[in-house]
Amino acid sequence: ICEDNNGNYITLDEAYYICGIMNTEIVYKYMMQSSDSRSFPIRPRIYIPKYDDHNKIHKGIVRLSKEAHKVYGDIDRIKIIVQEINDLYKCILEDK
Repeated sequence: ICEDNNGNYITLDEAYYICGIMNTEIVYKYMMQSSDSRSFPIRPRIYIPKYDDHNKIHKGIVRLSKEAHKVYGDIDRIKIIVQEINDLYKCILEDK
């Protein structure tokens, strides 16, 4: 993912934001239950609001996603980070 729906390039922080959401347990379960596991849609039907660098929840997902990329070999830390991102994504879904 390098562009938004309007063809504008996304920022590095927006890439981390999207990556964080795409790696939540909620999205994983949805994708596994709504798709054939041999192939997934190119445009997944996942709710990801446009990144807002003034939104604390969005910024929290970015921070955690960046941390996860740094400690990807630490399985225990990754589990904690994924749970924290999952909780933040639930907040986004509740505000929907």
